[in-house]
Amino acid sequence: MVNRKDGLLAALTIGIMSPDFIAFAMSQMFSPKQKELFKKRLEGLPLTKTEQEYYSRSVKKKVVALANAELHGLARKLLEK
Repeated sequence: MVNRKDGLLAALTIGIMSPDFIAFAMSQMFSPKQKELFKKRLEGLPLTKTEQEYYSRSVKKKVVALANAELHGLARKLLEK
């Protein structure tokens, strides 16, 4: 039987992740409201002034960290151990 860690490494290695896995991973990083704002920005929908302020203050920082290639590489190394 494949354990969760091996399954995650396999998904990362071949670059295929199911929508359910992506939703799970997002729920580990973002609150429900943050996920909503993330999706709105991704879809190009307008944000209210309050949403934009919250997005800039909290969500954007996490997105920038997730997009960092060096940090991503370090996280993958930790998963391989």
